[in-house]
Amino acid sequence: MKLKSWLNLSYILLALLVVCVSIVGFYFLDKITLASDRILKDNYESLTYLDNMIDAAEKMDKYIVSGYYINKNSSLTDSSGFSMYEKIFRDNLNKEENNITEAGEKELVEKLRSEFDDFINLIQNFTPESPAEYYPDLISPKYYSINNLCREILDLNKNALVRKNNEAITISKELEMYMLIITLLAVVTALLILLKIPGIVIKPINELTQNVIEISEKNYSRKLDLKMDNELGNLADKINLMSGKLEEYERSNIEKFIAQKKRAEAIVKSMRDGIIVIDESNKVVLINSVSEELFGVTEDNITGKDINEISKYNKLMENFSKELSENNEVTADSDIKKNYFRIFYKNKEEFFLKEVIKVYDEKKANILGAVLILKNVTGFKELDEIKSGFIATVSHELRTPLTAMSMSFHLLQDKRIGELNDEQSKLIDTMKQEVKRLLKIVSELLNLSHIESGNQQMKYRTVPVEDIFDAAVTPMLMQIENKKIDFTVNVEKDIPLIKADVNKIAWVLINLLSNAVRYTPEGGSIKLSAEKRSNEVLISVRDSGKGIEPNNLNKIFEKFVQIDEKNMESSKSGVGLGLAISKEFVNIHGGKIWAESEVRKGTVFYFTLPFNA
Repeated sequence: MKLKSWLNLSYILLALLVVCVSIVGFYFLDKITLASDRILKDNYESLTYLDNMIDAAEKMDKYIVSGYYINKNSSLTDSSGFSMYEKIFRDNLNKEENNITEAGEKELVEKLRSEFDDFINLIQNFTPESPAEYYPDLISPKYYSINNLCREILDLNKNALVRKNNEAITISKELEMYMLIITLLAVVTALLILLKIPGIVIKPINELTQNVIEISEKNYSRKLDLKMDNELGNLADKINLMSGKLEEYERSNIEKFIAQKKRAEAIVKSMRDGIIVIDESNKVVLINSVSEELFGVTEDNITGKDINEISKYNKLMENFSKELSENNEVTADSDIKKNYFRIFYKNKEEFFLKEVIKVYDEKKANILGAVLILKNVTGFKELDEIKSGFIATVSHELRTPLTAMSMSFHLLQDKRIGELNDEQSKLIDTMKQEVKRLLKIVSELLNLSHIESGNQQMKYRTVPVEDIFDAAVTPMLMQIENKKIDFTVNVEKDIPLIKADVNKIAWVLINLLSNAVRYTPEGGSIKLSAEKRSNEVLISVRDSGKGIEPNNLNKIFEKFVQIDEKNMESSKSGVGLGLAISKEFVNIHGGKIWAESEVRKGTVFYFTLPFNA
């Protein structure tokens, strides 16, 4: 019999037992529920009605006594309270008439109604001229007759309540007995299954396991001999076939593997960058000669050692161990600000850039190891410094003549110098706008060069978020009003103070708001928000503009990158430095900046700032 058939049979038997238990349980639970509902509907409600009638009759009798003995010349009821309790009695009597469930209850209820009607008629026929014995001889006996009838019906329902409760208890005990019997049957069946199935499966599985263990130890000569016409017998044949293939594969490829390993080692050792290869347990597998010189170690001393142990006495290695322990990957092209290492190498100081490349399996679920690289970027660093210096010099030299040109255009428009015709005024206005745009570009270039050179002076202050918003929003109000944009500001309550350079962060916000106004159509909306998140504040600028294409979203923070400017006036276009500078300012403050966008629906720019520590 197939192993699958044995398992299916055991599952079917267990399922049938579960179904039987469920059916019996549901059957008796339904009976118990019906019995409980009967108790509640048939008797408990009647008890409530009768208690209310007894109480109402007692209150009515008190009002009659008060009218009879105290106010001799008035009616037997001296207030509207009598009528209220009469109504209560009749309401509960009507409900009781609609809830007759016990034998003899109907006759008693009918008699109760007759007695109550006689009781009310006697009260209504009372006059001041009635004899003195009217109440004790006529009314009082009727009251006691009503009270006794109510209590008789009450006792009838109480007895029924006890009887039905005993029936429910009997059903419950029957349920316990049947559930116990079925449970015992289920346990016996389960034990039989557990005793039978393991005997069929466990023994051959143990043999298979032992064989696989020996194969893992490269004992490929071990063969399984299971004479079973089922899945386990088929599996044993496949394992025997696999063992033979592995033996053949190992013999034919071991030399090829050794050659490939030597080739890879030769390539790593010949590279000009410092390279260290580690395995999944952070132990050094390979190191080239450049790394030996940079780290001040030898291959024989660190091969096979844990990088965390080496970092205890090697400060340069400590930087790599920190990156590995933080479970992230840092490369030269990552968004994290580049940190250059200054290392004295080959009798001169040179710059190196750290890279950590983690190697994963095909499914990227497990780490197979990592490659630690110290890349020599001295030439690039020197070129970058030359470029930054050139940009700073050119920008500084351009600012003076541009400022003079701006002042000259302003003087030309002064009527004290002379009148200009309309055409001349338009030309002057156009040239002023172009000069203004050039001054903005020069200012951005100078900012960028200061940041890259590390000479950017930061003036930190502890301020509330609202102060930064005020500094950024005020210069933008006229542009927002001109385009009739629905502008809202939302600041979450109780945001702690932040430590920031107000001018720099306000510059970031002005740049983001300016972009939002530029790309938002007339009548659109812009929302500026701030909210608290753990140990930082999240600031966002949301617009309803045309949005950014997904392929451009990752490029917008790069230098000199401009997305679709086809529909923008030349006077409003820049050189693509605003967002790059914004990113640098936010990074200096220890925050992050990013964007989310949906085409034709709008864009949201976010950036974070840490709270004042």
